[in-house]
Amino acid sequence: MNVFGLSRSHMIPYSVLAQNGPYRFALKNVDRAYGDGDLVARLRSELPQREFPSAALAIKQANASLWKRYFDPGIDFLQIDDEDVADLVVEHLHDESSWLARNMFGKGGFMQCLLSSTEALADSHWQGWLKNTTDLFWGNDRGRLFPLRLTDFRLEARGAEDFSLEFSAEAVIEALRSRKIIPNLYLMFIVTAILPGVRMLGGSRHTVYYPLMRYVFCRSLAMTGDRELRTTIAADRKPGIWGHRVLLEDAEPFSALDMLGPGNIEAVLRKYGSLSQEEACGALESFVGDPLWAWFKTRHDEGPVDVREPEGAFS
Repeated sequence: MNVFGLSRSHMIPYSVLAQNGPYRFALKNVDRAYGDGDLVARLRSELPQREFPSAALAIKQANASLWKRYFDPGIDFLQIDDEDVADLVVEHLHDESSWLARNMFGKGGFMQCLLSSTEALADSHWQGWLKNTTDLFWGNDRGRLFPLRLTDFRLEARGAEDFSLEFSAEAVIEALRSRKIIPNLYLMFIVTAILPGVRMLGGSRHTVYYPLMRYVFCRSLAMTGDRELRTTIAADRKPGIWGHRVLLEDAEPFSALDMLGPGNIEAVLRKYGSLSQEEACGALESFVGDPLWAWFKTRHDEGPVDVREPEGAFS
């Protein structure tokens, strides 16, 4: 359940981890020049009023505050952000028996196949859906992110930044701990969803780019001879699904929570818990209004894109 988030477009080129505050919750409505509605005013009053050194900390505290107010104590609450994923990758690399530790490094190994396969897909008729903006990690200079390229066993800055890192377990672990690098979205999905086999819910573009990620991952497994893991991952049923900010009823989430009042959320969760994902999902307006989906439909109607292609088997 996404309680409170922040659009990445509002943060670029900075990571939400950047200690470049102060950040505070303003909740300004650009479409309402003369005052806010009651719900906006109510939400503003319930969010933390103080300033925070980073957006990540502000979001975590806001989520915790809203959860405590509207959800019962017995309902668990979990937040994961870039920093948590960085620590998770460190745990993987520390464990020499883990799949990631055994396959991330080495000449002509899995990661090289993964990157080359991603680049090939980005130049195909799937262009626009899966972009390899940075190789596995982002460089992080006091919260400012910049893309990296893996070449000759080093992570080098793609731009003018003065950054070079040996691509070895020891160097990568140290850089992750010091937050000089941050895992990119693909690596995040690998450690939180693809390897552990966890279903991932997302928005309209997620329903295409996540299956493509799984396709490239399994293709790279086949190229490196790891057919057992490939077979296991390929056997997943509905590993990802449309599920971003979707409610069955035509309701605004904060308003619905406000009407329920404390102690009444369990009945709602039980109702949704009895439904399948397909039954619980509402309308899919985000697909209809997304220009990339419109282009995708045109390409499909003209023939270059076919959902029966191998890539579609991983959705």
